[in-house]
Amino acid sequence: MKLEDIKIDAATLAPLPATTVRLAQVLADENSSLDEAAKVISFDQGLAADVLRMSNSIFSASRRRIESVREAVLRIGGSRILEMLISRHIKGPMKRTLPQYGYSEDDLWRHSVASAVAAEGLSKIVKTSVSGVSYTAALLHDIGKLVMIRNFPEGEMQQVFLSMQNDKISWAEAEKQTFGFSHGDVGARVAQAWKLPEAIENAIRFHNDPHNGYDLVTDTVRVANITARALGQGVGLEGMGVAVDEKIYERLGIADDGFDKLCLDAALRFQEVLEMYESF
Repeated sequence: MKLEDIKIDAATLAPLPATTVRLAQVLADENSSLDEAAKVISFDQGLAADVLRMSNSIFSASRRRIESVREAVLRIGGSRILEMLISRHIKGPMKRTLPQYGYSEDDLWRHSVASAVAAEGLSKIVKTSVSGVSYTAALLHDIGKLVMIRNFPEGEMQQVFLSMQNDKISWAEAEKQTFGFSHGDVGARVAQAWKLPEAIENAIRFHNDPHNGYDLVTDTVRVANITARALGQGVGLEGMGVAVDEKIYERLGIADDGFDKLCLDAALRFQEVLEMYESF
């Protein structure tokens, strides 16, 4: 089977709502403004109501009631709103069991949320400015696994596990060795089909490939993925066979104790953010 033959069917992954796609495009544009993001949200009355509700929830640290979408976006952040919209769309499929990857119910979902939390936390410890779309890219980085399990039965995926063990290679490398492409490649096709910004597409494609994709968003997702695993979220059959390349530390400006600080921050915030995702 070739990558272009992979079936991305509506039963697994329905198209993203137009508002979500537009908001992602606005946030990926470095020249966009807060007002543009607020305008996109305001045109969707249902979304606007949800954003106002969230901005006045217990998760927003302020007693002053927010009355306008612009204020809500300023309080919550456009990137967090995009995360929440994406999570609402993918939460159901990501909560399923994925035996081909050794995931029980909720495992992939919890790993994805932990990765998004880590991507947000990274902005506190690095010298460079972390792009807001990095949070969404981290949430979506394993979306290709949902498609892989619909195209390859458990028996065929077992060969991936055996290749990983016998050849001492990563899971993604074993997928490529077995099928000619990895779940990252498939996930990038999903992002492309959803018309998400190229930065998100590339981060999904290269999050397990240390030899390609040296941009800020991809590096952020790589670190976020490993952080989630370090917290014990979404290890599955892949195990901990991935590590942060020292060059990524250099590109992002992570100090020697930065990863430990990131893990601690993510561990402290994970459950609260998970509950926030569940309530949206």
